[in-house]
Amino acid sequence: MFELDAAAQLVRLLVLIRRQLDGKTGDRRSYEKIRSSLRYIHTHYSSPITVGMLAQLEHLSPSRYSAVFKACTGLSPQAFIVNLRLERAEELMTQTDLSLKQIAQMAGYDDQLYFSRLFKEHRGLSPSAYMDKVKGIRRQADGGQKL
Repeated sequence: MFELDAAAQLVRLLVLIRRQLDGKTGDRRSYEKIRSSLRYIHTHYSSPITVGMLAQLEHLSPSRYSAVFKACTGLSPQAFIVNLRLERAEELMTQTDLSLKQIAQMAGYDDQLYFSRLFKEHRGLSPSAYMDKVKGIRRQADGGQKL
């Protein structure tokens, strides 16, 4: 009797494992459905991008594309693009001495005020406060090297 119960439990466990593996394979196939658009986003993040454009690249409807994209990345296409643009802006702030207006434009935002509001909303600091913080860290690092 015990062996029969153990065998039944083992079969249930194997079924669960198989379902998990099938789910992961499905995610991989879904990723294939958005690979071209991810490449496009990373290459053209500073240009206007719409979900319709991305869906067209992948030959999906905008609603289906959004669902597949979110299943693969955990973010909506719009949130992914905003996050990528803000990451690029942070890189520019830390690695260059460009003005805030130039950084906003290079990150894909023509309106510096909108960029600033978005940056503060997502990063918790205004871009100018972030840049001041970065410059302070640079000064400390430079001062530490001179000693």
